[in-house]
Amino acid sequence: MKIAWNRTTAETLEMAINKALPNSRIVCRNEQYKNKAIVYYTLQKYSSLLKSTRAQVEMGGDNAESIQRSIKVRQVQKDFKKLFDLYKSILLSEMFAPDSREHPELLPYDNNVTCTYCRCNIFNRFLSCKSCKNLFSGEIEEPYDVCMECYCMGRSCGCQSGHTWVEQWKWKDLIHKYDDWRAQIIDIDGHMTDKTPLPLQEERRVCNTGAWRRDARQKPYEPKGTLPRHDSKKVADVRSVECLVDFSVSNLNWLREEEGFGQNAMQRRLHQAELDKLADPSLDPRDIDEDIAYARDGIAFPPVEDANGDVNENGDTHDLDAHNGVDSYYADPNANGDIP
Repeated sequence: MKIAWNRTTAETLEMAINKALPNSRIVCRNEQYKNKAIVYYTLQKYSSLLKSTRAQVEMGGDNAESIQRSIKVRQVQKDFKKLFDLYKSILLSEMFAPDSREHPELLPYDNNVTCTYCRCNIFNRFLSCKSCKNLFSGEIEEPYDVCMECYCMGRSCGCQSGHTWVEQWKWKDLIHKYDDWRAQIIDIDGHMTDKTPLPLQEERRVCNTGAWRRDARQKPYEPKGTLPRHDSKKVADVRSVECLVDFSVSNLNWLREEEGFGQNAMQRRLHQAELDKLADPSLDPRDIDEDIAYARDGIAFPPVEDANGDVNENGDTHDLDAHNGVDSYYADPNANGDIP
């Protein structure tokens, strides 16, 4: 998805972070705009606007009620909540375990750090390898920086170890912003609801995979979607490797063939017709009684009675002479005679 930066909305940011960026990461396409940074700075601006609006309402006056009922204010409040959900997902994706002893290096944010592998913009935390920083030149240092998403996919430099954590924002400052903006949402709603965001530590859900596997109620995940192959080695940094999954191979062969998979519309209809025949044998033409009324042009007519009171089982007034085989309707006394 590509859209002009001045046309960006909360909805387009949601689509970018949840759909477009993961797809771009697979094919290593440059991130045109710093979407996560836009979420952060927009929340800062909207928070300031809502606080200013709140102060004007509390002061009272003639405009207090009109400000409180303003459509624009309500729209900002709605977008503020949607952007906060995106901000929450960003923080959750970068959280360390509660008992982690990692102490990342602080590199102040300057909008210029990108993943060496997928080329996406990195908002906060990433892993950096200093071992191969002088591979191209002894004078210019180019450390290999990899985003957390790529590292989880098995993407890194050939060193594959010795990476150090780096962050561009102090984590406690980001948490402070989270708590402040969460309090604003509670103030907007007037009270806690079932949709009110929880404190960040409570939002985090840790899955015990061992207990999950032993639970008989759980069903292992089976891939259903196809993932087109893409040889990222042609566009990624020459130091890059894929040590877990080879994304140059499609996952089509891994999928289990589901019922109806790979069939066209006609094949599906034929299959459904066979199922209908099994459910209702009368639909099977092989089971139709051959002793049925005479059909003319595909239409079966009921028996009729002619002027003499004779009943014709063929459904019309045409009848063959029982002895001569002549249609009595067009009776000809010399029908069996010689042809002149």
